Amino acid sequence: MPGIYNPDNFAGRVNYVVAVISRKGGQTRLFSGRFEMNDATELAVAVYRHSLRNPKLAVNIWAYIAKDVVMGDVEALKDVKTSDLPARATQSRSCAKAATEKILEEHRRKQALPKSRPAASAMLISPMLFISPDPAWPAPRRDRGPAEPDPELFPERTNHDQATPPDRTRARCRSSLRPEARTLLEIQSAH
Repeated sequence: MPGIYNPDNFAGRVNYVVAVISRKGGQTRLFSGRFEMNDATELAVAVYRHSLRNPKLAVNIWAYIAKDVVMGDVEALKDVKTSDLPARATQSRSCAKAATEKILEEHRRKQALPKSRPAASAMLISPMLFISPDPAWPAPRRDRGPAEPDPELFPERTNHDQATPPDRTRARCRSSLRPEARTLLEIQSAH
């Protein structure tokens, strides 16, 4: 009999999962690996159908697998006989393998294309220096101080060379705001 690592050994994997759940065994990597062979739906339905005849399994099953997911799978496969589940599992595995091969082939095809350098609006030269070929997106200047304030919000303070005492800065900024910004600031400070 092939081992439980063999994807084609559907019956052996079902029996292993049934045995682990029936004896309240550990949810080990060996256990969870049985559901990772692209036929988890069929495997879960087979285990559920075993639980209908095995009282120990029926008591423990929902501690190991998600009831809502399994019951959805049971409903989806209600017309498939238990004896036909291994063939259905083989079909699921081959469909998954074909999909994987298609993705890999697409990836290989993209890798085989000649590499063209994409146009970028800015290229990172170093973490602190940007070169921007797009004039609409200027590079940040590191030789200046803090960003200049919006002259519409602060019409009186456009020259940053004049120092303002810290205690008068807040009052001056608040008085120089447009009326709508001042109203919003008063609403926020009231709360």
